Amino acid sequence: MRDGSGVMVQGRSEDRRSQGARAYLIREFAELALLIAVLALIKRFVEIPIWVLVGLPLAKLFSSAGFYVLLLRRAFRRPGCAGAERLVGRTAAVVAPLDPSGFVKVGGEIWSAESADGVTIPQHGEVEITAVHGNTILVVRLARED
Repeated sequence: MRDGSGVMVQGRSEDRRSQGARAYLIREFAELALLIAVLALIKRFVEIPIWVLVGLPLAKLFSSAGFYVLLLRRAFRRPGCAGAERLVGRTAAVVAPLDPSGFVKVGGEIWSAESADGVTIPQHGEVEITAVHGNTILVVRLARED
């Protein structure tokens, strides 16, 4: 999610999650309609018991609903993180002093970083990533617990 200045900040992506759930439901209803159409077509040529004509679509409906409730609903609630957005909120180690810009290491990757408040941060310091601006991450120094 980006604020007015184009800086990527941590936020909830409700729209992306609801689109995923909506797409799942549309696919499931399309599959159910296809199943009913195929059963109707087969019934024209072969005698199919009524319990099969009713039972198969109901089984499909209940299994899809159960799968959604037990597994997918939780996945659609999880915030989607892609690219640099996933870094916001994580801690990083300073590998080149930030005066106010330098480099930090986060998750095994070296990133160009800039001190969000302009404070010099020495090498081996711990910082928290607050935002992403292009290929540069903005960080603040973590308070030491001595």
